[in-house]
Amino acid sequence: MLTQAELDYRQWLEAPDFPKLTPQQAAVARQFIERIKGHDWERPLYPHQYAAITKVIYTGEKLGKWETLLDIVTGGGKTVIMAGLIAYFWQVRGNEKFLILAPNTIVRERVKEEFDVRNPAYAYREFPFFFNSHQRTPERLVCTVLRDFGDAAGIRDAHVIVSNIHQLYENRQSPALEVLLSDAVHDLVLLNDEAHNAAAEQYREVLKLLGRHKTKARVDLTATPFRLDKQDLDTYPPIYEYHVQQAMTDGVVKQVVVTKPDIASVKLQYEEWDENDQVIKTLDAEEVPWEQIEQELRRGGAVRFVTAKNARKQQLQIAQSCLDYQRKCVPRNERAELAWEPLLLVVALSQKDAWQIYETLQAAPFNYKREQLLLVHSKQDELENKKAFLLGRRSPEGLNAQDIALWQQTRQVRVIIAVSMLREGWDVRNIAVICLFRKFSYQKKGERIYTVYGPQIIGRGLRRIRSSIERDHLFATDHPAFNHGWLWQLLAAQEYAKPLNPGSAVDDKAMDDLPFEPPQPTEPDEDGDKEDKTELDIEDIIADLPMASGIKPIADWQKHFRDLKFDKRVASALQKITNIKSQRLGSDTTVHELPDDAINLPELNQSAVEAVTAMTREALTAELRADLINEPHYALIACFKMETANQTLKLMQALEWIMQDLFRIQGLAGLDSAELASLQRLRFCLPQIEEEFHRPEVVMGVLGEDT
Repeated sequence: MLTQAELDYRQWLEAPDFPKLTPQQAAVARQFIERIKGHDWERPLYPHQYAAITKVIYTGEKLGKWETLLDIVTGGGKTVIMAGLIAYFWQVRGNEKFLILAPNTIVRERVKEEFDVRNPAYAYREFPFFFNSHQRTPERLVCTVLRDFGDAAGIRDAHVIVSNIHQLYENRQSPALEVLLSDAVHDLVLLNDEAHNAAAEQYREVLKLLGRHKTKARVDLTATPFRLDKQDLDTYPPIYEYHVQQAMTDGVVKQVVVTKPDIASVKLQYEEWDENDQVIKTLDAEEVPWEQIEQELRRGGAVRFVTAKNARKQQLQIAQSCLDYQRKCVPRNERAELAWEPLLLVVALSQKDAWQIYETLQAAPFNYKREQLLLVHSKQDELENKKAFLLGRRSPEGLNAQDIALWQQTRQVRVIIAVSMLREGWDVRNIAVICLFRKFSYQKKGERIYTVYGPQIIGRGLRRIRSSIERDHLFATDHPAFNHGWLWQLLAAQEYAKPLNPGSAVDDKAMDDLPFEPPQPTEPDEDGDKEDKTELDIEDIIADLPMASGIKPIADWQKHFRDLKFDKRVASALQKITNIKSQRLGSDTTVHELPDDAINLPELNQSAVEAVTAMTREALTAELRADLINEPHYALIACFKMETANQTLKLMQALEWIMQDLFRIQGLAGLDSAELASLQRLRFCLPQIEEEFHRPEVVMGVLGEDT
């Protein structure tokens, strides 16, 4: 429905007026709005990029509101929008100092690359926002990155400053913040990338300080404005929204195709902790109907089930089939070389799960070499994590010698296995398949969906690599144990209803049958009479999602952990697969039965559990210490997407309470002196403890009032 606010904007766009500008400034502003229609540009803006830029201009110049929020889908070109706004403020209002805030190093480095004149991906090389007397401005634009305290001096001479928020709120003694608040900086324009992180307390404090003293305008940009902890941005509501459903219709992002196994039953092999003998015992395997298991997994344990030995292998085989199909479809040059190498992104919950996946992919039937696998997590070697960032670069131009060597190594990578690292800002367009080994959560309250992590992970693969008039798919290998139907509905995922089994190939005709209508060329909507076009309405989709009850913090979390049953765990889950299919919630899906021997391959029906490899005490304590130290970080990132020192400390204290109360180990310091049997039992139970720690109600209960 066309609102009065939208009608006012469209009428203004027909004859823009600028009551606060001088006649000369207003003339340049009108020229800018006309120019960015891109009639003579080799690559025009997408209509939504034009709309986002002009909405910010209208809201500021006409309505006098210079603190705004843009809700733009991942892959929708937010950096180009920022580049356009910088060009407007520079040419029209004379602002020459811009601060781009990023929540993490990945976003920071990606943004820096696109504002570095030496980089082939320099935003102003492709989009000529500057014109007339300012045409050569991009050649002298100075961009600086704040990586440590020593970089603060560069703020004075820079035009574009790219910074992690952490560089600005270190105990309020940040040299960079001091320079920004000093007389050396005037008329600052703040662009807040991935702004959903700005709901955190320290983030808000920095923004308020800058807003009171320096900021002339602030634009927040995000693809996920609602957080699971329900903290809204102070710039909410958005002045413009462009969601994934419309982006898929417009050919701006890839189409998501979801595959997951249709399981008849599961042959489960359990391991049990024997309290009397203080050892792990393997129980006889039992076959259980999937319906029974699915009900049990709704109460917890989904991740441990899917990462169990044989289920893990089957899940990866399905993902490999999707990757093989994507590779087959990549165009080749005259030398029969691939135009790009499609990549598989595997998303794990913990470092231990990631390592097991890493080992599985090196064995049959995958047989990947180590240099083809990239393991990425917060405690990984810095150079290995840097490779993940360099994967997205099209060439080594502009890199130093060390980074060129790393970039060359990334050309061998075929699979990335990530734990909580690759979220917003990681831009690798040739991600072709995402395989999930973790569960995502959402909460619906009223007409809002509070979720961040799930859509952001899938968003890593949404950026198009083909033109908008070609089919461009992203496969998502899911598992019914995760109950992710809400996520695929929110992302308008397509259904794939042909059989796809471990070791089978994706069917060409089944993919061709997926609905696809190339978008028609359009120009920015100026005349206000095109409201009748059909759009996918995210509000309707949200309204149809099941109501999730409000997340109630488990205040007595100590009792919760005391009551948990740790005596038995799944060691191997051999799934008897009837059919693999993807499903769109509410749609009819045809089931195709195949002969049992064609689906359940003999190699998957081997003995379930291998002998537990004996570990030295030193190796055991080192593994436990690493897992426990990292767990608060992973839990907070999974729930809130950010962490504070106080929150991390509280979760660490809770883990140490669990160690002492349930395992008679005196915290991290007591690992070296603890009894060997206590260490072995803690290792046995830790996966279940970690899974509980990723539940928002547990985290909120531990944090209490700090949530």
